[in-house]
Amino acid sequence: RVIRTFVVDATEKQLFPIDFYKNSAELTDLEVSLSVNGSRKTLTTDYTLETGTKNKYVKFNTALEVDDQIRIAGHSSADKLVDKGIYEIPENLATNSLNQQLGTFTFGQILAHVRDILDKNQDVTGVIPGVSNLRDKPDARLKGGSIHQHEGSLPPAIFGLVDQNSNIISSIDYVSQEYEKWYNAFLTHATSTAYEGVAADRVDEIITAITPGRNSTFPFFYEDMLGWGENVSTRSYTVMGSSQTEYALDSQHNITTLSNRAVYVYLNGVQLLLGTDYTFSTTDDSVNISKSLAEGDKIVIKDYTDTTGSYMPPSPTKLGMYPKFTPETFTDTTYLTDTAVIRKHDGSIIKAYGDERDDLILELEKRIYNNIKVTYDATLVDVHDVLPSAFTSTEYTLQEVDGVMGPDFYQWAGRNNVQYINNTAFTEGSPFTYNYARSKGRLINENLPGHWRGIYKYFYDTDAPHVRPWEMLGYTIEPSWWSTVYGPAPYTKDN
Repeated sequence: RVIRTFVVDATEKQLFPIDFYKNSAELTDLEVSLSVNGSRKTLTTDYTLETGTKNKYVKFNTALEVDDQIRIAGHSSADKLVDKGIYEIPENLATNSLNQQLGTFTFGQILAHVRDILDKNQDVTGVIPGVSNLRDKPDARLKGGSIHQHEGSLPPAIFGLVDQNSNIISSIDYVSQEYEKWYNAFLTHATSTAYEGVAADRVDEIITAITPGRNSTFPFFYEDMLGWGENVSTRSYTVMGSSQTEYALDSQHNITTLSNRAVYVYLNGVQLLLGTDYTFSTTDDSVNISKSLAEGDKIVIKDYTDTTGSYMPPSPTKLGMYPKFTPETFTDTTYLTDTAVIRKHDGSIIKAYGDERDDLILELEKRIYNNIKVTYDATLVDVHDVLPSAFTSTEYTLQEVDGVMGPDFYQWAGRNNVQYINNTAFTEGSPFTYNYARSKGRLINENLPGHWRGIYKYFYDTDAPHVRPWEMLGYTIEPSWWSTVYGPAPYTKDN
């Protein structure tokens, strides 16, 4: 809230401006709390809100005395004017900021708590202490009060922003760059040495080669990104019939419990996908394969008992902070020319190399995907609470989000020598090469994103509604029931 005070200098003065918001006359979410000489006043009974050409005004029903102290507290999502009024300290910093367990209270603490609730709830009327309608307003406790415990205590967040050694933003930047370095080292080694054997063994070989001379004191030693190396137990099976779907493990494996163990399942040399092709039993030491099997198929189960030492930095998806996507290679038909691409576990898409690197990347990404033990939970962190779309508004505009993400993109473009300013792909008569940044949308009165992919994602939450329409409904992985309900791709207006 913003607070402004006035001192009455004339008895005939009854109007006081709410001028600490820009164009307060236009506000629809303005909440006002008013007191005179420390006594809370009630809307309609003691005063009214009048709307002028630019601002709203407080108009008292009765004349005030000279030197009366007026206190106006306002709350709105609109822009505040920094030269008008003062800000209240956020509640999770002002009250019980360390989020300690609360015990007993004095009468004075309870009284201050209830008075603050009265101050911040205009539908609570009466006198505190005294006769009021507080008992009939159970939701009043949701606003105000001086006795709190918080879902999000502010001091840890402040510490993570101001402390040089614990800065969250710097940490994210560091891990991001180290992740990129690790991946570049992996691909560089893949092309600088001869490619022999199967992709699974080659991945182990490369990780061993790019991590020599390191020990547990190095960053990312304990990260459980993927299983790798020689510390592995292997079980091999020959399928006797299509009905034989359960196969034994060394011991029961719980994929939802944090550990330094990774278990992978291969069918005829191809790594399967957890949740789609197989699941781990929750009652015994077995794995159940749901992918179609045929007599004579070869199943190999690799059990990595210790995943430490890969030094691969964690991704947001691995930490459960971002949705996961099915690793796969596919032909992307959203390009002007159909292009072979690889989708990684975090949803990023890269152009396929057309050589052995494609097999190695897919093997690596499946290992990460199949070892994710903390899945993204939108009830805890929902990216769509921040990212707006054409039909879903949030507290932030698309321009604000772009402004926050922009510096990261510019740094990435600089490090990788990516030219992004000039539209070198423009072709007359080809709308998918146009820059739409100065065009107005028909359904929204604001400029569109520049590239067609940005427009599609802003309106549809996907740039491929014809092949991945489930993304429009918030799914990053095709639900098992999708094709039964909507039919096979490609999707048109008839689906």
